[in-house]
Amino acid sequence: MVDDPSSDPERFSTDEAVENERQRLFKIIEDLVIWENSTNEEVIERARVEIRKSCAGELPPIYDPFSGGGSIPLEAQRLGLPAFGSDLNPVAVMIGKAMIEIPPRYKDCRPVHRGVLDRNHYRNAEGLAEDVRFYGRQIREQALERIGNLYPDVTLPKELGGGNATPMAWKTFLSGSTPTRAMITGGVCSAYGLSTWGHLFSDRQMVALLTFSELVHAIGAHIERDAIAAGLADDKIPLRSGGTGAKAYAEAVSVYLAFAVDKCADYWSSLCSWHSSGEKMRNTFGRQALPMVWDYAEANPFCDSSGNWGAMLDWVWKTVENIHPGNSGVEVQSDAQAVIYPPKTVISTDPPYYDNIAYADLSDFFFCWMKPSLKHIYPDLFGLLSTPKAEELVATQFRRPQGPPTQ
Repeated sequence: MVDDPSSDPERFSTDEAVENERQRLFKIIEDLVIWENSTNEEVIERARVEIRKSCAGELPPIYDPFSGGGSIPLEAQRLGLPAFGSDLNPVAVMIGKAMIEIPPRYKDCRPVHRGVLDRNHYRNAEGLAEDVRFYGRQIREQALERIGNLYPDVTLPKELGGGNATPMAWKTFLSGSTPTRAMITGGVCSAYGLSTWGHLFSDRQMVALLTFSELVHAIGAHIERDAIAAGLADDKIPLRSGGTGAKAYAEAVSVYLAFAVDKCADYWSSLCSWHSSGEKMRNTFGRQALPMVWDYAEANPFCDSSGNWGAMLDWVWKTVENIHPGNSGVEVQSDAQAVIYPPKTVISTDPPYYDNIAYADLSDFFFCWMKPSLKHIYPDLFGLLSTPKAEELVATQFRRPQGPPTQ
């Protein structure tokens, strides 16, 4: 977005002048990438000044048509630019909505829960984050009442230290279909009989995930009542229609709680193992693959150690708390070939990695747990049985055994 100094020979007429100006611009980039400067307004404004110089005095909108994890639109928004993103994959679209679309709607808003507030003043998405944490903790207590009996404490013998402890189950084996060796690299579990997504979870893990998913869906009505009592408009306009009232806010909090359930799925499957040196759970996706785990570790959702619901919830609300939206954001589902770009848009993207990662096949793991919690909020995104694959821009030999199309 910032022109190289050599493009302006009237201002920088010598090689020395060009290089000096180039180093000055590089210094701004060096300052921007320092973590402690992520929200440093003085450093960010220096970058904005340079962008305006090259863009007729305006901050142009940024569009990423392969937004994936959303890092490009998020960074653009941090710099104060209007951020746009799209992706074919519903999971990626939800990540984008959670990072660039929802937080600006509730910037600087106070939380709506009826408990004691953590602070007097709320900036950016801090109020939204506090509500995610508050209602997430309520969900834990409700789940404990429903299925706590499935995770009983046991009394340890004296030689093991005595006292009570919750056991972690170790098993050998445990329903769309899981990927086969022809579909992904890096190892698969389907060759050992775990051929459906349901096979990746023990009965107890399945009950736990279904329970938390149901509670995320159910708590929306409670959040909406609290939001109305807190003064948000009772306009019944949903989040997907651009709403900012009580109904939309309840749905926004539910989106982040659904991400906590997805995080739990990553730590509550039969492909999780025990990290011996770290004394903690190892999650399902250590890499972009689903390799077989012969002795898996089962986390207890209600314990105070690794892999519990509270830890997964913390990952989510702390991320939301640290989002600093500098402008509006929009994330939609779209094939990159059909994107309608806003006027004067700068396109910045990192396209799929050819045949390296089977994005859609692997994301079905998360899609199947998002769907129960979010299909009523985004029915168009979750009206499918699985993520779109035929249009995905990857060279997957499994789908094109004759090779990639040629032009």
